[in-house]
Amino acid sequence: MNPSAITYTCGFYRHRLPIDDAVIVETLGALDRLAMGFFPATIEVGRKKTLVLERAKDYTRQLIPKKFFITQSSATIPLDGRNGVSFTFTESDDPSVMPGSLVLEFSSRALEANGWLLDQLASLMREVSLAFSPDFAATWDNAQRARPGYGHVMFRIDRRRVPLGVFWINYYSVGWVESIGRSRLERLKEEVPLLRWLDDGAVLFATQSDAYDESNEEHRGTQARVEQILGLADVHRRFPNPGA
Repeated sequence: MNPSAITYTCGFYRHRLPIDDAVIVETLGALDRLAMGFFPATIEVGRKKTLVLERAKDYTRQLIPKKFFITQSSATIPLDGRNGVSFTFTESDDPSVMPGSLVLEFSSRALEANGWLLDQLASLMREVSLAFSPDFAATWDNAQRARPGYGHVMFRIDRRRVPLGVFWINYYSVGWVESIGRSRLERLKEEVPLLRWLDDGAVLFATQSDAYDESNEEHRGTQARVEQILGLADVHRRFPNPGA
């Protein structure tokens, strides 16, 4: 990636249930149906050898090289989309310790080249969440996520139940909504450009319409104000790290 570009992560994390092949197949299908250029997708299966998946239906477990398997039953599966987005499934035999995940990585240049605005990314997070069933998902500027303060907070809270911070676009499952409190989230309605309650009680919201930039003082101020309105510091106090 160009060093001048902002780099983003869009991550989906499952703490309660492991990921199986059926979940991966369903999630790949959701990415394909979005028609956002994820396919054809490629997998580097060997030295100078690339496997091309023209559509999601071309994926089978048998295509995954042994080198990608963590254990006999779990694997890390990295793909590269035609749209300039890399997306990696990571399975886990014990998601309560290490969550299973789907992580998408892209740059601000990819956002611009694809013409993606908040509506497109919100649709992406909604449709993938319906297929993947994460406990938590977010899209963040990697520079924000690298803030030194998060390194201290992450060991003080129960990250299986509450968010480390508020990021550009956020998805909380119904379990996380119960932990945080629906009334707290409702406070954000008049403050954010997007807040959608999903049919299963999950919520999707964004702090701003423009792509978040950690180097922008106004963006940082908006993000901090949303955390304050949500009462995130109080939420953190109510859910301490059970192992601490």
